[in-house]
Amino acid sequence: MNVLKLKKKIFVLGTAQLNSNYGITNPNSIVSKKESYKILDYAWEKGIRHFDTAPTYKSQKILGEFIKINNLEKEINIFSKISKIRLITNLKNQISNEIDKNINELKVVPKVNFLHDRKNIKNLIHKNINLKKISPTLGFSIYNPDEISKTKKNLFYQFPSNFLDNRFDKNFIFKNFRVARSLFLQGILISKINKKPIIKKKKILNKFQKKFFNICEENKIDPIEFNLSYMLKKKHFDYFIIGVNSKKNLAKILRSNFNYQTKYNVINYNLFENIRSLNKPYNW
Repeated sequence: MNVLKLKKKIFVLGTAQLNSNYGITNPNSIVSKKESYKILDYAWEKGIRHFDTAPTYKSQKILGEFIKINNLEKEINIFSKISKIRLITNLKNQISNEIDKNINELKVVPKVNFLHDRKNIKNLIHKNINLKKISPTLGFSIYNPDEISKTKKNLFYQFPSNFLDNRFDKNFIFKNFRVARSLFLQGILISKINKKPIIKKKKILNKFQKKFFNICEENKIDPIEFNLSYMLKKKHFDYFIIGVNSKKNLAKILRSNFNYQTKYNVINYNLFENIRSLNKPYNW
């Protein structure tokens, strides 16, 4: 199996959690380097060929080591990021330097280098610069639909999408260029978390979790299966990124039932309309 496809969508393993304690549902424990390798090995064994990373993640160098040790340069597909560029002048050199840094760490040319800074993206859209001439691998990692360029729809776009966030359901990005992230919203849609870190962030997170998981338990619904099947029945994306913090967690996801079931209809988005602010983690 070369590419793991689920309902004609390509599975991408997110690596933000590897070798770190990324995410509000994982506030204290760091995923060890040993466990990170177990996750990568298992993912590859199960047919996952796409991986999402960033130079700011502690996992990018680990992923590079994994690629080099296993001679995967010709088979693997990497989505990485460019955090920020300083000036529009001399743009090509700046982006080239950042991409070279990614290549140096990953030991392979990324399939896409997503520009991740919101101000940079808006500036480039406004200037209407031909990004393909600057780098054929450049894409946009965005937070809001208004950051999609009407003249650059054939760029790769990475955007948040999950049960609580349907803002991109009717995007006009070209097919095969659409990458959905945050399917589990940093884990709060599938994992219960302690009240202490939640209270520090926002009490509304804890209220949502209590209500959501009560509905799941009362109706014998597995949160992972609900969220995956809910998303996979949609048509607004081609790749979907999912992060995990253990091999066991990844195995559970891959063994899940991905078919939407009628019993899931008891979990209605309208039940949670008063917590729409949850769909933007940078506001927490």
